[in-house]
Amino acid sequence: MKVSTKKKDKFKMPGTQEELLERLKIAEDIVQAIKNGEVDAVVTETDKGLKVNTFHNADISYCVFYERMSEAAVTLSYDEVILFTNNAFSRLLEIPLNNIFLSNFTKFIYEKDIKTYKKMINNSLYFTDRAVIRLEGKRNQLIPVRISAKKAEIEDLKIITLMITDLRNTVDYAESMNPEE
Repeated sequence: MKVSTKKKDKFKMPGTQEELLERLKIAEDIVQAIKNGEVDAVVTETDKGLKVNTFHNADISYCVFYERMSEAAVTLSYDEVILFTNNAFSRLLEIPLNNIFLSNFTKFIYEKDIKTYKKMINNSLYFTDRAVIRLEGKRNQLIPVRISAKKAEIEDLKIITLMITDLRNTVDYAESMNPEE
């Protein structure tokens, strides 16, 4: 919904009942859009210029949690393009975030582990699946990780969510590479 930001004379009232009804309808539409969660922010004009007023909701808590968690988290499109990731993934690879966004995730997977990864991704469309693979970080450093993948749908957007655990210096990695059973 687009709302004009032109300054109006506060004291000038519209001259007709029709104009008043039109303004009331616009105001009701704005209130309804806010109630329906269709508005993230409102721009108001102050004597210091335009001011953006944002609405805070539960999404903020999830964004803060997602960004501050120690595990790497990645959101992929169905064609495996990285739509979003947190700083933990950037730190894990030692690659700046701006070199990660909109890349194909397979770009960061060690070549010999792509088959295992692809199987996990295909399975994740039906159930949560996990795999131990190696990512390639800065200077082709191999990083053993456990990835959990699950499909999700947010409105019309179909995505795959990844939780990635660094296995360096863990007993889990040694056990996964040397199964005794």
